[in-house]
Amino acid sequence: VLGEGEMIILPAGKTHALKSLEQFKMVLTMIRS
Repeated sequence: VLGEGEMIILPAGKTHALKSLEQFKMVLTMIRS
């Protein structure tokens, strides 16, 4: 469970999904190298 101001790193190439208990806004940043 993440709180306000926390972040999570989702590795490339892995299956991922998010579930929320309430509505939220998310900033998605992709970094390629």
